[in-house]
Amino acid sequence: MRRLSLVSICVLAASFLGGQAFAQPSRHFKRTAFAGVSFSYGSSLAHRVVGARGHLSIDLGGTTIPAIDFSFSGYLVKSVPTYAPPEIQIFAANTGTLLKNPDARTSIVPEIHQLRNLLAAHRPLTGLQAIPYVLPRMDSAERIVSRAHYIHFKDGSGIAFVTAMGMRVGRISNATPVVWAFRGLTSDGRWVIAADFPLRVSALPNTSPPGQGDWRRRDLKVQAMLNRLPDHAFVPYLSNLDRVASSLSVHPTSL
Repeated sequence: MRRLSLVSICVLAASFLGGQAFAQPSRHFKRTAFAGVSFSYGSSLAHRVVGARGHLSIDLGGTTIPAIDFSFSGYLVKSVPTYAPPEIQIFAANTGTLLKNPDARTSIVPEIHQLRNLLAAHRPLTGLQAIPYVLPRMDSAERIVSRAHYIHFKDGSGIAFVTAMGMRVGRISNATPVVWAFRGLTSDGRWVIAADFPLRVSALPNTSPPGQGDWRRRDLKVQAMLNRLPDHAFVPYLSNLDRVASSLSVHPTSL
């Protein structure tokens, strides 16, 4: 008789419990556009996608730079933390405000350079402990980097990966949350694309019990487990989110 792994048991249990983890992959896609940026998304991903001109905070002092923001109302995953909404942000990589800001010059700016070098070299991503985040971290860190891979879109390329952002307190869970992230650049190096979508993972607990012992070892176990899971163990399906990134067209206007 075939033995099931713990991961398989968790995935099967979620299906019998009728959890969100087994929402079907999108077969119908819509296209949305705003201010020279467009992409396709599965009809099951969100009820509505809205683009708007906004501002991205680049330091704790409230300094901002212009950005294009896409928000997703009626997102497939319910109970998303207010501090981790599903969103796509596009901003200029070389604005004077960004390049002159003391905080940005030690965080966002060098990470944009690191991302540019990674995309140009296209070297294997296996073993990377962090992907350039290119957004303010606000005292949080990438606790894991799982399923990292390159994605090309019409005007550039980027890296998609699964991570858990936050303080290293408690075990990683759906409440952390775990997110699908995409960090990209247009081929001319002018525009940064940062996308974050919270995930529901069938093999993770919904709350974060206190952690004991070696936090790094615990996080690495979660990272390895996420690498092994099938696509249908994630809500939304990771393949649907990859399609959002690969469908991007980025020619911002009036920023």
